[in-house]
Amino acid sequence: LASRRRGTLPLGAPRQYGAYGGAICPKCQRPYSMHMLAFNLLTSRYDYCPHCGKWSLVKRATPQELAAAEQAELALASP
Repeated sequence: LASRRRGTLPLGAPRQYGAYGGAICPKCQRPYSMHMLAFNLLTSRYDYCPHCGKWSLVKRATPQELAAAEQAELALASP
């Protein structure tokens, strides 16, 4: 648990969201691929963000929402 790597992807890196789709972290606003071992709670999943390491309830995001979050990341990366 303590050796879990956080924030391995740089801002704006291309992503593959996999079979479970992607979600946007409500805490750090960065998109990530949903994990297979996340807890399923009817309409949402209790999943951890690989960027900030916090757990939260997330819903599967649409491709448009994920693209918008990736563009917002790029805006943060550029000075």
